[in-house]
Amino acid sequence: MPHPLLSHPFIAAQIDDAVAPFFGRVSDDDLQWMREQLASHLEENAHAASLVKGAYPRSVDTSGEQLAPLVDDAPLDELEISGTDD
Repeated sequence: MPHPLLSHPFIAAQIDDAVAPFFGRVSDDDLQWMREQLASHLEENAHAASLVKGAYPRSVDTSGEQLAPLVDDAPLDELEISGTDD
């Protein structure tokens, strides 16, 4: 039975990337063993767990209400914004 962490898409993808150099070089059973060992290490090692938490993608604000980048590093109050006068 696979390690429970391997059912998580993000963690499974990171582990697959880590063992990718061994595809075709070792047996499928050995690759699965490597995946299991990495997942177990991530679960048992506090430092490894903190690295995973730090690398885990954050939620992205897609509302469109985000600050636009500054033009030529000018402060926002100095920018001339053209628009229609009401």
